[in-house]
Amino acid sequence: MPALVRRLLGQAVALAERRLDDDGGLIAYMYDVGELLAAHRGSVARMRSDPGVADLVVRSRDAQAALLEHARREGLVRPDLTGEDIGVALWTVHGILDITRGTTVDASRRHLGVIVVGWTGSTEPLRHPVLTDAQMREVIRTALRPAARPAEKPRRQARWGPRRQEEHRSW
Repeated sequence: MPALVRRLLGQAVALAERRLDDDGGLIAYMYDVGELLAAHRGSVARMRSDPGVADLVVRSRDAQAALLEHARREGLVRPDLTGEDIGVALWTVHGILDITRGTTVDASRRHLGVIVVGWTGSTEPLRHPVLTDAQMREVIRTALRPAARPAEKPRRQARWGPRRQEEHRSW
């Protein structure tokens, strides 16, 4: 897994560095990384926490900061947008990808579009359609399936009698 994590983060860094001179580089980068995350849902959580990728994390943050500064200087994004906002936006995309895993629903692209509109103040229509009621139900139904939730640790049996166990449950 560490090699895969390093490769994916390396790809994300390359996406950012490739966009450094583009006027719309930050926004294009967000869509590029959204696609990368969607293609590798299971590995995303480790991309920044694996100790073997510290050098790439620094490069990623530097490239994101440069993209942000360029976009601010050109007036393409809100002046109060921060690097942390970029990170949080990518976390939310990751969360949406996680909750929609196992469905055919594509909610992350729409969400990213909403984020971008908030960053830019654009009045253009969003690129991706709103989810239908049926798609929302599919996501909820899939998320509620026991297999979709992380396995719970088995509870340890109490060492006292049934009456005491009943009292304990009511706490």
